[in-house]
Amino acid sequence: MFFLALGISLFANPIVAPGIKFSELCFDNKGDLTIELAYYAMYPGADISKIVLSSSTDSVVITGLIFNDVEGVFVYRKNSFTTPFHINPLGDSLTVKYYWHDFPAYPEILIFGNYKNAQIPSPKVGQSICGLWYTYAKDNTPTIGALNDDTGIYGTLTGVVYDKYLMPVVNRRLSFGYPVNTSANGSYSTRVLAQPNSFDELFYSIGENVPTKYVKLDPVSYSMEPDSVIVRDIHLTGDLETGLNDLPENNIFRLYPNPMNKKDQLHYEIDLPVKTAGCSLDLLNVDGKLLLTKALSESKGEIEMPPVIGVVVVNLRVDNKIIATARIIVNHE
Repeated sequence: MFFLALGISLFANPIVAPGIKFSELCFDNKGDLTIELAYYAMYPGADISKIVLSSSTDSVVITGLIFNDVEGVFVYRKNSFTTPFHINPLGDSLTVKYYWHDFPAYPEILIFGNYKNAQIPSPKVGQSICGLWYTYAKDNTPTIGALNDDTGIYGTLTGVVYDKYLMPVVNRRLSFGYPVNTSANGSYSTRVLAQPNSFDELFYSIGENVPTKYVKLDPVSYSMEPDSVIVRDIHLTGDLETGLNDLPENNIFRLYPNPMNKKDQLHYEIDLPVKTAGCSLDLLNVDGKLLLTKALSESKGEIEMPPVIGVVVVNLRVDNKIIATARIIVNHE
């Protein structure tokens, strides 16, 4: 009846269930541990009867908990426990489980260092493993005894983004959870959490009200240390769309070959009386820069391509008005 009444009360007055999680873990130069546990959503009357803290070799029960605020931290060191509790500073598997109204809550697990399936490397002396809401990061500025902040938990990932033809991808907004915004020479620089990570695709948008796209790439892996820099070039294996996919089809002119190699000539066929219509073909790159204008005097012909690789936009202009648009792909061969 008590738990039925508790459930009805919570349903009528919904509150966030209290929680306890790993906040920081660090070791001194002797290998002695410091563990900080953070608690949150501790409403008046929340009955947390005990915490069970376990490593791969030991387990300890913590009782007599006093919560002074809605959120805060508990700090435990080597001599804080009544029974021996050992954590291998080179790598271990830790579990924190707490009991709410004498029922076990879902445990949190931290695996680090050289232990199998580790989530993050061991902290160096002066560092901690910092618990965030959804992950862990190395921290160069531990705040033992206080709630964590975001100082000292980031590094910088930088490099150049190349397309599958080894050409820099310029002025594009990409992402793998962190922004990868390239400059005019294809370089990027982004802040990332100090933790291991890997990705094999980038996400991007080609316009409003268009679903997010993604492009595959050679896998990129790194293990970031806080306040450090790692250089990783990104090599795409797929093609980036340019926002031109939704152009209406037209039968006014045809271009071939497509795709073509950079040494090929571009052939065109136009179903207009070009001699009297004042026709021309404009070739532009994906950023809208004009590469070449070809005035047309025949309905068939060929164009010597400018030195460009990737997507080329071709506009058919009649009497100074664009009446049709197509695109071609120029390969590096």
